[in-house]
Amino acid sequence: MFSDAQWFFLNETDSTNNVIQQKLAQGHLPEGSVVVADYQSQGKGQRGSMWQSKPGENLLFSMALYPDFLKPDNIFWLSKAMALAAADFASNHCNGVQIKWPNDIFIDGKKTGGILLENTFRGSGIYASVAGIGINLNQDHFDELQSTATSLKMVSGKQLNVRECAAELSACIAHRYAQLRKGDFEILDRDYHSKLYRKNIQSKFQSGNHIFNGTIKGVNEQGLLMIDNGSEILNFEIKEVSFLNP
Repeated sequence: MFSDAQWFFLNETDSTNNVIQQKLAQGHLPEGSVVVADYQSQGKGQRGSMWQSKPGENLLFSMALYPDFLKPDNIFWLSKAMALAAADFASNHCNGVQIKWPNDIFIDGKKTGGILLENTFRGSGIYASVAGIGINLNQDHFDELQSTATSLKMVSGKQLNVRECAAELSACIAHRYAQLRKGDFEILDRDYHSKLYRKNIQSKFQSGNHIFNGTIKGVNEQGLLMIDNGSEILNFEIKEVSFLNP
């Protein structure tokens, strides 16, 4: 898989996702093609948030995929597969890796990585997806806005080579993407839920102005977070609910 993939290493760009999108607009890009940058001036996070990273210290990675075998209403399976690939990669270097819904990578309750999927549709189907993955590798100081962040080096004590990590992450994606293509949904769902952050643990949440206690029971096929508030199961979309500190 990805035998024809092209690799692009950049010193700086606005966003590695943008670079992939531009290359897709110029013509067909082989599946599995990757852009890696030392620095992003406008790194993207979920729902318009920013992904901040010190130059040359972390993995800033985007890959082109063509998941046309998925129906548009099953697109969250791709998010699960990419989250698992990133978690697999991080687990190669550290213990205690978890996936915080929908697809952030956490270690010991601190954010270590994030994923942004940008999908392009043609007609009634999915044409292309750009999987942007940022993982903190070697950064050991974060500003106040990132006070809950950590890196693989901070956890393991080991300095990592960014390009070697990019190749390793690509292999992890190829493995999970192959499972997705084969329709191994039970495996993906089992593995995703086995790593789901604070699953079956009483937690405090906020939705709008409402603060409540509840327990995460899982994530459904549409990607909604299922929380048991003691009287019913509530389903939430991304950004509709957030964790509050214990």
